[in-house]
Amino acid sequence: MNKYILIIIVLLAFSCNNNTSDETIIEDIQTNQISFTPEQVDLAGIVTDTISQKTFSSKVYCKGVIMATPQNRAKISVPMEGYIKSIYIQNGQSVYKNTALVTLEHPAYIELQKNYLQTKSEFDYLKIEFERQEILYNQGAVNAKVYEQIKSEYETSAAQLQAYKLQLQMLNISTTNLTANNIRSTITVYSPIAGTINNLDITIGQYVRPEDMLFEVIDNDDFFLELHVFERDIQSIRIGQNVSFNCSNPTSTQVEHTAEIVNIGNVVDDMTKTFKINAKPNLCSQEMRHGMFINAEIFTNNQLVYGLPEQAVVQEGNIYYIFIAKDDNLFIKTPVDIGISDNGFFEIVNYSNLMNQKIVVSGSNYIKAEMDKE
Repeated sequence: MNKYILIIIVLLAFSCNNNTSDETIIEDIQTNQISFTPEQVDLAGIVTDTISQKTFSSKVYCKGVIMATPQNRAKISVPMEGYIKSIYIQNGQSVYKNTALVTLEHPAYIELQKNYLQTKSEFDYLKIEFERQEILYNQGAVNAKVYEQIKSEYETSAAQLQAYKLQLQMLNISTTNLTANNIRSTITVYSPIAGTINNLDITIGQYVRPEDMLFEVIDNDDFFLELHVFERDIQSIRIGQNVSFNCSNPTSTQVEHTAEIVNIGNVVDDMTKTFKINAKPNLCSQEMRHGMFINAEIFTNNQLVYGLPEQAVVQEGNIYYIFIAKDDNLFIKTPVDIGISDNGFFEIVNYSNLMNQKIVVSGSNYIKAEMDKE
């Protein structure tokens, strides 16, 4: 009798455990699905589509800086020491090529013009004398020693005159009409390029030398990007690859620009462990400035993968979900494994189980919000 009682108790316990398990399974299924009326579906703007293949680009993320091209950036200095007498420009001012920038004054300018005029006078005399002696030498009227002496003096004077002339040209002093009556004590420095004045920090009366940089003129119509790519990524970089970038200042972070890689450095920086990559912007906009920091993406290669729009995927912690539509008004929460993202799409790694399924691509957040209420 005791034997039969024991069997009945075991069967009853087993039956109770099975009922608990079944209830748990039913509850899990119910919490991962939700039904809406057709009116709710329309009101939420729920749209479904099937998973399809997309072309995704692999990217290398990097930072960099906008640089003016060397031929569009001029550091202004003086060809000869002097005291600043006049300043005609201000920081941020736009100037044309050959615009007068500053005037300097110094006694050395007077001395150089005086030396030129004296040498020119000597040269004119020696030229006449040399031509006369050359005629006499050809006629045998003078010996070779006298002729060679006057020739040497003439050529030395010619070289000295040319040297003074070139020095005055560097000071923007024309020798064409220079006489003792129009010697001047000032010189003017002109802009070698068109652009914008930067880093101006000089004052009237300041003494400056040729090695001193007075300011910069930068042409904002032509830039290149200096990108810093980590050595682990350099093998995937190629000339001609496309770059997407935006400026790091708050007002420009939402504006995307494009460029193309034109040069790849071959030396790694010991401090940052990066290579310098140069890229040419396809369009130089007005917001770009020399020295401005940027965030960039280099598109290294394309691959064909199965993907869904980012708005189709919802996240809970570290788990990603989508909603599969059944009978147009029943939506089942389904976990997915995502890969890379590109241009508003997520790669779906476990796509094989989703083929030909009706997947919510718009309205997923609404479904999640309603499901969380239950």
